[in-house]
Amino acid sequence: MDRGWLGNRPSRPATAPPTDTVWTVEPNPAAAAATGAVAADSDPLREIVAMLREVTGEDEAWASRVNPATLLDQDLLLESFEVADLHERMRARFDVDLLGFLANRDLDGILELRVADLVGLAVDR
Repeated sequence: MDRGWLGNRPSRPATAPPTDTVWTVEPNPAAAAATGAVAADSDPLREIVAMLREVTGEDEAWASRVNPATLLDQDLLLESFEVADLHERMRARFDVDLLGFLANRDLDGILELRVADLVGLAVDR
């Protein structure tokens, strides 16, 4: 894939540790009903993976390897401007403050952030 002016940046691996665990995301119906932000028939995991794909400019094959255990820093190699873009998209869709969420974590907490944490933020707000 042509990375444009980011052409020298390595390709994003989007890998996660091998696992036999089947990941599912159970939305919190009470929170969704109280806020009205996440429809009962929505799939926040799918939506967040789509947002990640959009902010990184990666293809569908890349997105298909992203799962709840995927680390935002180590696996996806997100740049700060991509996190800012993701923040805007999550705010518009789920009415959550990703940057505020990150500001309340220490460095290790930020480095250990997984896609599942984003889904939790979107669903449990």
